[in-house]
Amino acid sequence: MLLKIFTAVLISMAVQNGAISEVTQENNACLKLIEKIGGIACHLIGEGGFYRLGQSTCLISCSGGTYSISLPDGTCDRTLEPENWQGYFQLFHHLPPLQYENCDERWTEKLQRWLQEWEKRNKTAYNSICMKKAH
Repeated sequence: MLLKIFTAVLISMAVQNGAISEVTQENNACLKLIEKIGGIACHLIGEGGFYRLGQSTCLISCSGGTYSISLPDGTCDRTLEPENWQGYFQLFHHLPPLQYENCDERWTEKLQRWLQEWEKRNKTAYNSICMKKAH
C-alpha cells in the first residue's frame, strides 16, 4: 500500500512539474510526423495514402490495402515502467501515454530521421522508375 501511495505522489509531482502531461492528438507533433511518414510509405508501396494508426496494434494502416507498416522500435512503449502503471491509472483513469504520444525532443528527432529515410526511399524509387521510362 505504501508503494502505491509513493508512486501516486511521484506521478502527481511529475504532472505538476510538467514532466508528464496529458496528451491531446490535436497538438501532437509526433503523430503528425507518423501521418506524414505513413502517407509516403503507403503511397510508395502502392497501398494508397495514410488511413490511421492502430491504437492497439501500433501499425500504420493504408487507405488502399491490407499491408500495415511497423513503427520504429520503442515508439509504442509506455512512458512509464509497468510497475508504475497502477499509480498513474489511479490518478488519470487510463494507462500512461505511449512514447509517440508524449512526443519529447528525442522522439521528435527519431521520427524526423525516420521521415527523412522514407523521403529518401521515395526519391530513389521515383528516380529509378523515371530512369527506366526514359530509356
